[in-house]
Amino acid sequence: MGTRISIEKDVLKIELTGFDEFFTFKRIIRIPLNKIVEVSTEKVDWGSYLGWRILGANIPKIIKDGIYSTSEGLIFFVEHNPEKCITLTLKDFKYKKIIIEVDNKEEIAEKIREIIKNR
Repeated sequence: MGTRISIEKDVLKIELTGFDEFFTFKRIIRIPLNKIVEVSTEKVDWGSYLGWRILGANIPKIIKDGIYSTSEGLIFFVEHNPEKCITLTLKDFKYKKIIIEVDNKEEIAEKIREIIKNR
């Protein structure tokens, strides 16, 4: 898995590599920290957020990458293992949620929570 998350000033930067970059047609997503409403580490089941795939790849229970139009709005996925995903709930941003697989999800989620709490 090749996802890197960093925080630069007031922006959360998500960098995708390899197949994730290829399937999503994105290399970097920048999210202003003031657009992040909530960070969750709850497991996201494969069938969650059913909708139309606008761009990306979906091989059930193997990969769910890309942009999906759901009843909640646009959701961006990079999911291979639902147990390793964090969910960013956003406001006033092109995506309503970003669900992304990361290593050490609890540590990353807590770091983001702390930063948005203190902004």
